[in-house]
Amino acid sequence: MKYKNIKFLLFLLPILFIVRPLSAAEESGLPQFDTSKYSQQLFWLVISFGILYFFAKYYIIKRLKNIKVNRSNAILANIEKSMKIKKNIDKLNQEINSIKSKYRMEISKSKESLVKKISELSKNKQDEMDKYKQEKLDNFEKQKNDYTKGIDFNSDIKQLSEIIIEKLNLNK
Repeated sequence: MKYKNIKFLLFLLPILFIVRPLSAAEESGLPQFDTSKYSQQLFWLVISFGILYFFAKYYIIKRLKNIKVNRSNAILANIEKSMKIKKNIDKLNQEINSIKSKYRMEISKSKESLVKKISELSKNKQDEMDKYKQEKLDNFEKQKNDYTKGIDFNSDIKQLSEIIIEKLNLNK
């Protein structure tokens, strides 16, 4: 592809050198110094820049101003919407915080009441356990006294010691 373009340019290059001197030979001198054509050039300059100026002023600049106004209006509308949304968010945050504090208070009250109930229940159960323990101790003491009433420790000790001595004598 590169070689085709180069060949084409090499083909056009001699043509350009040939055509250019022919066109330059038709004109005499430099056209920018030809004062006879100044009035025509100035006329078309004023006309073309005038048309360009009015086109730019009444079409392009007007559209640019409309775009700027529309953008600024849209931005202001979005800012107002965002401020309203921010106010709503702040209001909702305040409501949420008040609800949180209300429920925290209720939770702390219910926690305190539950702690009191638990302590009362544990105290009642401890009292019941102490009473039950005391009853069992009293019953044990009573049964111990009942069993020990019929026992004569001195005679029983003598009998036991005689039995032990006999057994020791037999083992010898």
